[in-house]
Parts: sequence; C-alpha cells; structure tokens
Amino acid sequence: AVPLAAPVPPIAAPIIAPPVAEKPKTILIPDGTKVRVRLEQQLSSATADEGQPVQLSVIEAVEIDGVEVIRNGASVHGRVIKAVPKRRMGRTGKLDFSIDEIMMPNGRKVPVRYSMVKKEGGSNAVSTGIITAGVAVLFWPAAPFFLLRHGKDFTFNPGMVFDVFTDSSFTVDLKPVPQN
Repeated sequence: AVPLAAPVPPIAAPIIAPPVAEKPKTILIPDGTKVRVRLEQQLSSATADEGQPVQLSVIEAVEIDGVEVIRNGASVHGRVIKAVPKRRMGRTGKLDFSIDEIMMPNGRKVPVRYSMVKKEGGSNAVSTGIITAGVAVLFWPAAPFFLLRHGKDFTFNPGMVFDVFTDSSFTVDLKPVPQN
C-alpha cells in the first residue's frame, strides 16, 4: 500500500496594499503670507546709524496645510534706513527701518516686505514759532533762547510687534534639518 500524501494547503495570494501617497518633499509659501515678528533691540534716533542691522524674531510659527514652514523664534533681519537725532526749534528725531528677510534653518533667506516703518515723535515747531514770536514782541533779548529749544529723540523699544509679508512665493524643503 502506498501512503497517501498529506493535503497541501492552498498558497495564499500575496496581499498588495494600495499605494500610499508620499508626503510632499517641498511646500510652497505663497507670496503675501503674513508673519508676525518682534523687535529684539532698542533703536533710538539719537544713537542709530543708517545701514545699522536691526534684529527681530518670528513670534508665531507659520503653518501651511498643517506643516510648519517658518518656526517660532526664527531670526529676522532688517536695517536702519534713516536716523536723524532731535534738532533745535523743537524738531523731533526721525527713525526709519526696514524688515528685509527671515533666516531659515538651512541658511536660505525668505524675503519679506513691510511698508517701511516710519514713525516720528510729535513736533513742537509750531508752538516754538508762536512762543518765539510772542516773546520777541514782549522781550526781544529772550527770543534767541527759545530757538535753541530741542525736540525729542524717537525710540522703538524691544518687544514691539510688526506684521510682515513674504515678498514672493518661496519653496521650503521639508527634509529634517539636523539639530546642532
């Protein structure tokens, strides 16, 4: 008698998983994306120099489609455009600065735009002129001393917050960045 072979179990068909969509390797930050930044230093019309660097930082991470594309704390660079200290005749100082770019972890720079920050203190020029004219009529020798009256310097204090906007579309690489 011939021994019967044990039944062979059927071979299972391989299970093929449906294709999984790959995560994108890059993401586009659209032109005009709002970024909130904070001034990290004091700027004064009395001490600032034209061309001086201005240091700011991002205070709210920017996410696009649930992906963080600009991190909280990212360094932001700007520069002083115009710095004029207070002057005689009650004219106040002037201080203008631009906010130019956000530094990404990989060293690339995202250009940003912001209508130039332009702020002037209150002017005393009109009141000085009126006081001088009135004093000149009443007491001529005192008039020149009022012309020596100085205005005030203008100061931007650390912690001031500004909204800037990306100046063009910018592609961000989503590969992990090694931490140092």
